[in-house]
Amino acid sequence: MPETEGAFGAGSPVGVKLVVQRSDGMTAAALPRLYQDIVEVLQDAVHPMRAHQLYSALGLSTDKSKFEGFRSKPKRLVEQGWLVESEPGLFALRGTDPAGSGAPEQTGPTGPRRRDGVASGSRP
Repeated sequence: MPETEGAFGAGSPVGVKLVVQRSDGMTAAALPRLYQDIVEVLQDAVHPMRAHQLYSALGLSTDKSKFEGFRSKPKRLVEQGWLVESEPGLFALRGTDPAGSGAPEQTGPTGPRRRDGVASGSRP
């Protein structure tokens, strides 16, 4: 089927893969702007991050419907070799060592202490 010239130049933009497969020596500059921003946030991150943490770090809209569309972007970066998913929903930059470093809310025994004999979720 021949491609036709349209308002977007040669051919239709439908079906174009925007996130390129990562290869050695390639920088995030090869990615569309939002994907570059995701990679840059993870470059600065101390721990792997979840999609909602990335979304907040990027300062994007708090509209839930917009967030649902964002969830596929880190997954797409994993598929193309830019990120790794150390566990379901936990993203890190490829080449970093996510082993042993959980999400910030899961690290260390610094959470609230419970009284002896009181189970989680029960009232004293």
